[in-house]
Amino acid sequence: MEPLRNVLGFIYQGYCFDLFNHLVDVLNAANTAVNKLSSIQTLSFISLILRPFVQQSISTDGWKHLLAQADPHRNFDGELTAFGAMSGHDIDRIIQGLISFGYIGPDEGDQSDMVVSDMFSGASDIPSWLDLVDVTFFDEGRPPVKAWKMKESNIYKLLNFESTLEEPTKGYECDWPPHIGKIS
Repeated sequence: MEPLRNVLGFIYQGYCFDLFNHLVDVLNAANTAVNKLSSIQTLSFISLILRPFVQQSISTDGWKHLLAQADPHRNFDGELTAFGAMSGHDIDRIIQGLISFGYIGPDEGDQSDMVVSDMFSGASDIPSWLDLVDVTFFDEGRPPVKAWKMKESNIYKLLNFESTLEEPTKGYECDWPPHIGKIS
């Protein structure tokens, strides 16, 4: 809650009315996402998964950047934000930007605020606060996928960074650990 207090304190001082309006929109969407409690499906290219709400201070420019990137139907589930890139150079640029805002980079173990993964080598050194789960679908014609979620989260919706056509729900269209089975 402290990072959010930092952002709201900045807005309260009257500096960014547009940022405030965008923040309200994103927080309303995040509240909807949290009420649905989602996970984010892994990407088919290079991805960076960020926990945006951290203990250390994040710069105002950092919050502006994150709020501009947040989409509760694709890359922001209320707890995690996903960034995608087609090259290592692009993902490195994203990492350096996030570090400049105050986030801890991906090579700091459990202190890391982010993790990098790609379709060929997967993710290494996943912090203890993050889970990569296997998602299976009740429609046997759909192949299983992997998804990111906060370790202590009770999530129910699956977000797909590459498509907003559907948001499968745990227990209805799909399942992941801890399994709950199909709800009729």
